[in-house]
Amino acid sequence: MMRWSTIGLGLVVLLIVAGCASTPDTAPGPGGITLREDDDLDGDVWLAGGFNFTGYDTLYIAATQADAPKLNPDGVESLEWAKGVVREKLASELRKSGFFRAVVTSESEIRPGSRTLRLQNTIIDYAKGGAAARFFAGLYGAGQPLIKVRGQMLDGDTQVFVFEAKRRGESGAARWVGGYLSSRDIQEEDIEDLAEDLVDFIEKTSKK
Repeated sequence: MMRWSTIGLGLVVLLIVAGCASTPDTAPGPGGITLREDDDLDGDVWLAGGFNFTGYDTLYIAATQADAPKLNPDGVESLEWAKGVVREKLASELRKSGFFRAVVTSESEIRPGSRTLRLQNTIIDYAKGGAAARFFAGLYGAGQPLIKVRGQMLDGDTQVFVFEAKRRGESGAARWVGGYLSSRDIQEEDIEDLAEDLVDFIEKTSKK
């Protein structure tokens, strides 16, 4: 009798664990929305009902903003650099994809009458990293530069897409030999990885 009770209890525990595993992780987002975890982007996303990125001629990428915790002067300088790289890499990867007819970084480049999406990005967490810490424990994340970006797409004044994605020394080189690499080189590769993943997410979503 005890044996069957133990087996039954084990099955109940397994079912509970399986049910929890099948429930997507969620997190609160800006403006009261709920973000869900997405493996393709390796971050959290929210989409307005029925929105799938199609039907637009132009994507305008606004200048990157920052709302990161207080940094030392060296970190502030690095953050300013990162703001430019985020915009540059997103524009480059989205242009290469050919998904939008035009990807622009100046409002003057938007053609009159074109249906346009606006992408606004904000760096909400940041650390410039340090080579000395990477040299000794970079494999475990020590000293890796950190960047977390929140992006919002708007159709006019209507919010249609939000994402939050973090990167922290994601490449094998950053982990294994990061002590010999500059923090900016590592972070530039991380930002490019984020941009590539965003393109993949957009393309996959458009086919659903």
